[in-house]
Amino acid sequence: MPIPEVAKTSAMLCNVNLAPDKDGIYRKIPGFSLFDHRAIPSMGLGLFLSAHPETRASMTKQGLQLNGYTIPMDKQGKTTLQYKGASGTHTSFSAAWVLQSQILFQSGKAPRPGEKAAFKDKYVFFGFSAPGLFDIHASPINSHSPGVEIHATFLDNLLSQNFIKIIPFFLTLILAFSLTISCSILISFFTRARPLVAIGIGYLFIPGALGLLAYKMDFWLPLAILQISLALAITFILIANYAVEGRRRRFIKNAFNHYLSPQVIEQLILQPDLLRLGGERRNLSIFFSDLESFTSLAEMLEPEALTRFLNLYLTAMTNIIHQEGGTIDKYEGDAIIAFWNAPLKTQDHAVKCVRAALACQEKLNQMQPRFIEQVGQKIFMRIGINTGLAVVGNMGSQTRFDYTMVGDAVNLAARLESANKRFNTYTMVSQATHELTKSNFYFRELGKIAVKGRKQKVRVYEPMTPETYGINPMVYQTFEQGLALYHEGQFKQAESIFSSIAHKDPAARAYLHICKQKQTAPKPG
Repeated sequence: MPIPEVAKTSAMLCNVNLAPDKDGIYRKIPGFSLFDHRAIPSMGLGLFLSAHPETRASMTKQGLQLNGYTIPMDKQGKTTLQYKGASGTHTSFSAAWVLQSQILFQSGKAPRPGEKAAFKDKYVFFGFSAPGLFDIHASPINSHSPGVEIHATFLDNLLSQNFIKIIPFFLTLILAFSLTISCSILISFFTRARPLVAIGIGYLFIPGALGLLAYKMDFWLPLAILQISLALAITFILIANYAVEGRRRRFIKNAFNHYLSPQVIEQLILQPDLLRLGGERRNLSIFFSDLESFTSLAEMLEPEALTRFLNLYLTAMTNIIHQEGGTIDKYEGDAIIAFWNAPLKTQDHAVKCVRAALACQEKLNQMQPRFIEQVGQKIFMRIGINTGLAVVGNMGSQTRFDYTMVGDAVNLAARLESANKRFNTYTMVSQATHELTKSNFYFRELGKIAVKGRKQKVRVYEPMTPETYGINPMVYQTFEQGLALYHEGQFKQAESIFSSIAHKDPAARAYLHICKQKQTAPKPG
C-alpha cells in the first residue's frame, strides 16, 4: 500500500499495473486485483467508482456487474478493451499547460480561451508519456501508447457500455465446424486446381471477415481456431483429392499424352464422359500434310534411320500444331492429320490452323541442314487446309476407338494436300478458309480445281507470311495478271505473262505448261 500521507488523501486506491498478452500487445485489462484479501480496482474503474460512490458492484459468471450493467470478463478476470482510435484519441494536456493556467489564476489574470471549462464535469487521468519513464505500451492499433491511455480506454468503454464481449467457446466450435463442413462439401464438387485454390483461399478470408463483423458488433471472435480448422480441412481435402482425382488425371494424361493436345487432355479430365462412342457436328479447320517423295525415301533408308528421321520430323511439326491449339487426329506414316475447334471451341480456329501451317513450313526449312546430314537430301512437305462442317468425336468399336473426324470437309482438305502437285506449291487452302483468314495473312489465288464428288470447282489459294510476300511482290502481282487472262481464256497472253516470271515462281511454271496444253488441245466439236 502507498505511504499513509498519500493513501489518506485519496478517495480510492487503484492498481495501475498492466500485463500484456503473450505477443506484447495490451488488449485486455483486469477490472480489479486482489491484494491482502482486498479488491483493488483498476485505475479506470476506480475513477468511476470514486465519482459514483453509490454504485453497487457484484461478481457474476459473466463478469463484474455495476448497477445492472455487466463488464464482460474472462476466467482470469480480464476485460477486452475496444480501442476508439490511435494514441491521442482522448484529449490530453501537458503539465506545463496546467501549471501556466494555475499561475494565471493566482495572479488574477483572465484565463485563456477554453481554459476555464477544460476539466469541468470531466474524468481526468494523470500520467506520464515520456519514453524514458517506461510507460509506453503497444495496443492493437498503435505501437506507442502511454499506459494512462489504456486506463482511459477502460473508462471510455465503461461509460459507453461497449466493452468487447467474448463469444462462448462452444459457439466458436460450432462456427468452426460449420465452415469446415461447408468448405469440404463445396470443394468436393471441383477437381481442377484453380477452383480448388480459389475456394480454399476464399474460405481462409472468411474468419477475418467474420472477426471484423463481430468487432463491429462489440464481440471478440477467436480467429486462430477457425483458421487452423479450415487450413487443416483444406489440406486434408487437397491431399485426398490428389490421391483420388490425381490418380485418375495421371492415368488419362499418361494414356493420351502422345496422341492429344494438352487442351484435349484437360477436357477429358474434366469430362471423362467424352471417352465414349459418339460425335457432334462442328465447324472445323482441317489440316492434312504429307512429305514429297516419301516412298522413295523410305526405300532408300534403313528402318532404324527412317524411324529416327520420322520421329524428329513429326515431333517438330506436332509441337507447332499443339502450340497453336490444334488436335492431332492421327499419323499415317509421314502424313499428319489435325484439326482445330474441337473438342475445345476456338473463335479464330482458321487463323490458328493457317498460322500453324506456315510455321511448320518455316520450321522445316530451318531443319534442312540436319535432314541433309541425316537422309542425304532436302525434305519438302505439302499441306492442304479446309474449313467446314464435319462430325467429330470418338469413333470406332466399343473396345477401341479414336477421337477423329469424318465428312466432306475432311475429304476436301485431303484433296487440297495432293492438289499442291498441280501448281508446284506446298501450302494450299480452300476458299472457305481464305474468307476467314484473308485479313490475317497474304494470299494469292491459285485457281479452281475439280474435286471428286463436288459439282462445282473449288477456288484455292496459297497463304504466305508478310516476309515471304515482301521478298518479291511484283512476282505475285504479275502472277495475278496472268491468272486473270487464263480465266478469260486468253491462253497465249497468259503464257507470255507467266513466262516472264517462270524462273522465279514454281506456280507460274505450272501455269506456263497448262497454257501451252490449252493452246494445242483440239477444240470441241
